[in-house]
Amino acid sequence: MSNKIDPKKYFEDGKLDLSMMQLKYDNVPVKEIAAIPKLFSVDLSNNCLVSLGKNFAPSLTHLVKLDLSKNQLTALPDNFGLLCNLKHLDLENNRITALPLSFGKLKHLRWLDLKNNPLLPKLAELAGPCNDSAQCSAAAKSVVQMLALMQDQVEVEKKRRLEEMKLEEEEKKALAAKEQQEQSQAKKRNKKKKKQDRIIEYENGSAVTEDADKCLLEGDEQEDVPADDSKDSNLTQKSSSRTCSSIKFLFTSIVIFACIMFFLLFILHLLDEETYSIVIKELTKRYRKVAGYFPKPWSKKLNRYYLMTLRYGTKLSKQGVEMAIRGFEQVQDFQVWLNSDETVQSYFDMVRSWWQMVYIKVSEMYRTVTV
Repeated sequence: MSNKIDPKKYFEDGKLDLSMMQLKYDNVPVKEIAAIPKLFSVDLSNNCLVSLGKNFAPSLTHLVKLDLSKNQLTALPDNFGLLCNLKHLDLENNRITALPLSFGKLKHLRWLDLKNNPLLPKLAELAGPCNDSAQCSAAAKSVVQMLALMQDQVEVEKKRRLEEMKLEEEEKKALAAKEQQEQSQAKKRNKKKKKQDRIIEYENGSAVTEDADKCLLEGDEQEDVPADDSKDSNLTQKSSSRTCSSIKFLFTSIVIFACIMFFLLFILHLLDEETYSIVIKELTKRYRKVAGYFPKPWSKKLNRYYLMTLRYGTKLSKQGVEMAIRGFEQVQDFQVWLNSDETVQSYFDMVRSWWQMVYIKVSEMYRTVTV
């Protein structure tokens, strides 16, 4: 029978007989059966049913008797336990090997026939031969109790696995938190070690600016070292005082060297302008070579300041010479007296010889430096 049938035609006194209708899985009228009022017994025996479908049990929870014998059922749906009012179940002559765990919820089941099914050994032993009503009643009781116990064990196992999964997640979180804490502690230790290394470098005479030293030490003290650490504060004071003294010494040396160089260049300009221009050219070349190691913005500024210093220094020296010449012109009488007096001439000769000696020494130093 390929078309769906009308179950109401086969309903009488609360019983529905659909046996030998050649029903299959796709044409069992579950909705029509569920719509019949006062239905408590359904006979679906001697058909070609392979499966009942998921909607069978939820739609027919009011059934008391169900006959599924002589079909081709291989298994019952997992939600078969929703037939909570079922008292009589006939599954004879099918292909069932096992029953779903929800079968243990059929607490009102009093009759069960599982003859002629390829049941698992344990299930076949509990089901028995079911040759009379007493054996079928015992089979119903034994099978329901066994499946109920198995369902309880499965629920316990599920809870145990859920608890294990929760414990594993908590352990992972705790391990991650511990690793994060260890990483933060390692970072703090590294910072403290770097600070101690910098303090040791300061004690050995490494020169840094006073402002940078203060900022560095204050930042490290705020992050890692308590404010009342007397030992670290003493080390900081010592290192800052040594830094200040080294900076002062360096600055004083640079100023003195610059004064000496300008004085010697001025004297050289008065004595020999050609040699002076050669020296200035060489100094400029070497200065630009050294300034090339600095960043471009700094090197440009240093070159500009250097050229300004040379330009204004040369200009001032020329102006000084011109003023001196004008002064000598205004005191020509005094110059005549100086030229005519033998004592003064002797002093001039002595000074001239002294300046020539200084010039020779300076030129020798210059050659040594350039070589």
